[in-house]
Amino acid sequence: YDSRTWSGAEGMLYRPATVVRPLTPVGKVDYQGELWQAVSLSGEPIGAGECVEVISVERLTLYVDRAPPRRDSTIQV
Repeated sequence: YDSRTWSGAEGMLYRPATVVRPLTPVGKVDYQGELWQAVSLSGEPIGAGECVEVISVERLTLYVDRAPPRRDSTIQV
């Protein structure tokens, strides 16, 4: 999804954040320079420094999952 043109909480969906305080399953993430409370949707721990993706927003809490691996745009032959 291309959420760059969405506004408000919807604009946060499917965007990356970095775990600052481990999610066990609740912790803190840095989302665009702001500290947010976050919950790991899977319930499994996610360590500090890992990249996550915002799946949903409820009030002031982000529900996140591990970010999918980034695709490398270069093709090696």
